[in-house]
Amino acid sequence: MSGISLLLGIHVVCGTLALSSLLIPFLSKWGGTIHRRAGWLFSLAMGGVSLTAWALSTICLVDGIAGNDADAIFLAHVGLLSGSSVWMGLRAARLKHNVDQRRWTDVAWPGSLLLSSAGIFIAGILSGDILWIIFSVIGALGAIGPLRYLLGRGDSRNEWMVQHLGSMGTGAISAVTAFLVVNGQGWGLGGFAIVLWIAPGIFGGIALSLLGARVRKHGLASPR
Repeated sequence: MSGISLLLGIHVVCGTLALSSLLIPFLSKWGGTIHRRAGWLFSLAMGGVSLTAWALSTICLVDGIAGNDADAIFLAHVGLLSGSSVWMGLRAARLKHNVDQRRWTDVAWPGSLLLSSAGIFIAGILSGDILWIIFSVIGALGAIGPLRYLLGRGDSRNEWMVQHLGSMGTGAISAVTAFLVVNGQGWGLGGFAIVLWIAPGIFGGIALSLLGARVRKHGLASPR
């Protein structure tokens, strides 16, 4: 088995685990054992997805084949979006109101995502690639909220809950998007690839925005 095949296999396994576990934390009791364990399983699986995505991207960038460089860069950006979101979800649950205890890595993740989004946006404008532009905006939005929270500029005392739910939700949207895009061709939806890429983000983003507004105002039940 080649290195690429092995990485693809691990990538698929991690993606399947993430997809299988993503609903459990949202549907289980907040702060309960099931919520925490399923959340860690989802987070570790998404971490594996991001790491293998970066490894695959690196291989494609150094293989001397110029034709796959653009896809490799886009994959790396999506991997950063997923990885940064899950990291922020975990750290928000740990830090809560104590953002003064943040680490430099906490800021580095959304900071890197913001820089990547700026680069993807410029490249998308120059190439006329609407998908790159859309994902640059998604990435920027996924970075600005966490940065505001980490710098103590949240809109309410429940900001850590908003960031935890929003970041984990963004990771879940990434998992669903990947599943739809990968399987869309087999379902005869190849002509709707752009829809499969952006629909989960649109509907998921609206749902997370509404949930965030509610949590920001009313909070959630405290975990036991």
